[in-house]
Amino acid sequence: MRIRFANTRYRILYRRSGSLIVLLHAFEKNIGAVPASEKALAKRRMTDFKRRMDAEPRTPPRAAGKDAPSRRS
Repeated sequence: MRIRFANTRYRILYRRSGSLIVLLHAFEKNIGAVPASEKALAKRRMTDFKRRMDAEPRTPPRAAGKDAPSRRS
C-alpha cells in the first residue's frame, strides 16, 4: 500500500489473514524497489502474528493508552 503525506511517500506492507488485514510494517519510501531488509522484517512479524494467533489459549488484544485497564485485573 502506498501513502503520500505532504511531500513524503510511505509504503505499508500488509497481508490478509482470514477476514483480517494485518499491517506489518511501514517505512518512508526513498527508492524504487522495496529493500529486502524491509520485506524480511514484515515476514518475521507475520510469522509472529500467526504463532500468537494459533496459540492456546489465545489471549485477545489488550487496549492501549491511558484508558486501558491495568494488566493486574
